[in-house]
Amino acid sequence: MDLRGCRCSSLKAAGVATKESSKSRASKKIKARNFLDIVQIDVYKYDGYHYLTFVDVATGKCWVKKIIKVNVAKKNKGLYKQRLTNCYRTWESELQAIPVYYAQSNSKVERLHRTLANLSRINSTTPDKIQGLVNDTFTSGGGIKDKEREEGDDNDDDTESEDEKVPYDGRVLKEGQYVRAKVNLRSRNKQDPFWGGVAKVTERKGRKQYYIYDGNRVTLRHISHLKNYDIGEKLLEDVKVNPTVWERAMPCLGPRPKFDVEYGNNKVRVNDDWRMKIVYLGYPGLRNMERVAMKIKDGKYQLLYLAVPDLPFEHWYKVLGDLDAEGWYGHEPGGW
Repeated sequence: MDLRGCRCSSLKAAGVATKESSKSRASKKIKARNFLDIVQIDVYKYDGYHYLTFVDVATGKCWVKKIIKVNVAKKNKGLYKQRLTNCYRTWESELQAIPVYYAQSNSKVERLHRTLANLSRINSTTPDKIQGLVNDTFTSGGGIKDKEREEGDDNDDDTESEDEKVPYDGRVLKEGQYVRAKVNLRSRNKQDPFWGGVAKVTERKGRKQYYIYDGNRVTLRHISHLKNYDIGEKLLEDVKVNPTVWERAMPCLGPRPKFDVEYGNNKVRVNDDWRMKIVYLGYPGLRNMERVAMKIKDGKYQLLYLAVPDLPFEHWYKVLGDLDAEGWYGHEPGGW
């Protein structure tokens, strides 16, 4: 960290890191008045790569350099140190860093890491390519500001505990409602979304706590960690077969046949005769899924195609998944 505004920096630069003037020892903070008076540097890991991050305290301007893959760095530490040194040297023309140490936390660069992760995930890019957006967003007002935390505050964990006091807006969830649960920040990768997969509310416990089921286990979650989820029934009514998608799905679904019976979305008639016929159901609709699944389980048809949402906690989903001759092809909306 370059502390050219610190009177003791000349002593520390001489290699005696523990030697400090009495004025410096008595001071709690060193304020950065000019560009590059004080900088914070750290190494940041994101999506399988190490990045060198650098923040100017006075202006909030940041730089990010990609260093090396994490797995390569583990196997070749010498190469990792060499790449790290080379990345640092690219800033020497601006920085002219002094090898000093000061026991203040890297609060600004740690908050930069969180911002880089959020923007990189939202924009499907990497921290070194998003730094321009970070600078445009946070330096236009004169630097990264945080009125609630001082520069020396090293408690930068935004993980929210289950019993933390959260303003309650009176929202109530119903049994059977679909939700997405917040993923604990300590247990997820930086590039992963904040919200987990879809789950189903099974029971209300107390005023603000609910049991949810995701297809594997039942967990108790606070309502502030849950958000409503809608699979978009009205949008699914207009879904049509995309020829490009079917072409890529041929290894799973085979070539598109000529259908003997073909239904529109949400227009399936379960009482029709499907014996020895090739049937296309489209999207049957959630209200028909259970009856459709039981009829499909009987197997009185030659070949059958249908589109269903990925809801592993539903009974009909398990019924379809247990069929002997089933073949599935998954496709994310908007992929092509």
